[in-house]
Amino acid sequence: LNALNKNSTLVELHLSEADVTDKSILTSINEKICKNKVAAEEFIAQHKAFLMAEEEAIKIHGRPCKSAEVLFKTIKKKEKALIQFEGEQLTLSAGNIDNDELQLLCSALEVNGKFKSLNLSKNAISADGLPVLLKLLKETPLDSLDISGNSIGPHGAELIAESLSEFQSLTNLDVSDNNIGVPGGLAFASSLQADNRLRTLSLKGNNIGDAGIGAIGFALKNNKSLTSIDVDMNGISNSGAEVLINSLKTNTTLTYCGLFTDIDINLVHKIQEKIDKNKTDQNQ
Repeated sequence: LNALNKNSTLVELHLSEADVTDKSILTSINEKICKNKVAAEEFIAQHKAFLMAEEEAIKIHGRPCKSAEVLFKTIKKKEKALIQFEGEQLTLSAGNIDNDELQLLCSALEVNGKFKSLNLSKNAISADGLPVLLKLLKETPLDSLDISGNSIGPHGAELIAESLSEFQSLTNLDVSDNNIGVPGGLAFASSLQADNRLRTLSLKGNNIGDAGIGAIGFALKNNKSLTSIDVDMNGISNSGAEVLINSLKTNTTLTYCGLFTDIDINLVHKIQEKIDKNKTDQNQ
């Protein structure tokens, strides 16, 4: 009984009454098993879209693959994985999720359609795994995606940037620490020239350099949708920061711009002055 009090998964226990002389202990054991069973049923009811039957197993490349239930069990076993279900938010971070598992996950999410925020940070997703994720963003009401700390590279950034105008609801995007480089920075700059739903964008730690920030600055001159952008830790020099500052003179919507590392403190202040002015003007 003491051991069962610490258990939350056991839903069946066959124990003969003849084996237990104290009937109150038997009653307590049955109550604990019932409690576990109720908790399990509640979990299944809440996440039934993910607990798909084996006969509905998703197929990849023509061969049967694990169902979403097995996928989630596999991810849960991965050391240090952070898994959270919070209302409309789903976090599957630091689980070493690869492209095949991403395809299973997106198929389950497409069926569910309930989540609006998806955090896939610090996994093993590359550009090759993105098409199924982009399809999900085009067909479901996901408005926030965190894919930071993966390995999408320049090509992955190009795939995402080219699809921004096609996403159904996406307004918040984090692609930090993905080694997208200058090509990735240029790709996002091109997409920002056209107003879309995107309101927050993080490109932190991607080595987009002065060429990338120059192109993004040019795009922000007349962009009316983006309110927050983080381009810190990108190997941007004082010259690159000055180009951004000049470009921001005509921007009226940006209320946050993360650029602090490696540039002169006076330039940081100039950026913040422009941001503060936008905030003031918007509040009038």
